[in-house]
Amino acid sequence: MTTRTGSHFNCLEYELSSLVPELADMPHVGTMLNPSALESCLESWNMTMVFDPQKEPPALVAVVHDRWEW
Repeated sequence: MTTRTGSHFNCLEYELSSLVPELADMPHVGTMLNPSALESCLESWNMTMVFDPQKEPPALVAVVHDRWEW
């Protein structure tokens, strides 16, 4: 599993603003789960968690799920 703050994954790393610009300014963490011998982007599972920093503790307010289409 790969995680990165401020990123979004859809097999490759992207800016969240390229997909959901209204969420891009909020703190977010991109995660990607794929097999150790990735042969195709169809095998990757991608999720970005978006948080509201105004809440205490910061609250999860959105999850962006990306998966390549078959």
